[in-house]
Amino acid sequence: MANWLTKRSFVAVETGDIVRQKHRELAPDVSFYDWASAVNEEDPDFLNKCVLEEVQKRATEVQESAGSLQDVVVVGNRQHSGIEFLANSVEQGDKKSVVISIKASSDELYRRHFQRGDHRLPDITPEQFEEYLDYDKRMGLDEIEEHADIKIQR
Repeated sequence: MANWLTKRSFVAVETGDIVRQKHRELAPDVSFYDWASAVNEEDPDFLNKCVLEEVQKRATEVQESAGSLQDVVVVGNRQHSGIEFLANSVEQGDKKSVVISIKASSDELYRRHFQRGDHRLPDITPEQFEEYLDYDKRMGLDEIEEHADIKIQR
């Protein structure tokens, strides 16, 4: 998705990249899921603030691009509360936030996982991948779909 947007002059901010970088910086010896859960429990907006900082930086690039860049698009947020946080925190002028939910089957997501360059979960079985997806659901992925302006099934 981010590559598709970039080719169309949008600036894509991938929340997963930001969160994984923060994990590497702050707690590389702790499992990602344990760390993310603890961070969310301690300060539910900590990671949202990290994403907001990147969004604001990239919005400045768009403003300074003299029209060569369209806008900033945030990709990969797993929590509706995070989306609301950004929508309420970013100065948008006369623009309105649009939330798009793209839902793919577990089989499709599993296939795509192995096409990713980071290989975060090498050798994961389909059953283990389902557990991985359950984590996203517990974070509120279904709630995003409920509140989305546009819903796409793939």
